[in-house]
Amino acid sequence: MPDWPKYRASYHTSTSELAEIARQTQPGLLILYHISGAQIRLPDQQYVNEVRREWEGKVVVGHDLEVY
Repeated sequence: MPDWPKYRASYHTSTSELAEIARQTQPGLLILYHISGAQIRLPDQQYVNEVRREWEGKVVVGHDLEVY
């Protein structure tokens, strides 16, 4: 696999970028899905915390078959 941080930055949206998009669009609920973090799986709450540092709205990590 290529350099993971460079690959991720090229093809995935960072939590900072998501927070900026949320600030601009003001969704009632921001659902994070298809998460691609480090080469190991990070806890869902870490992603939520990272977004909340830059955006104060409601944010959750979505999983298959969940209803919101």
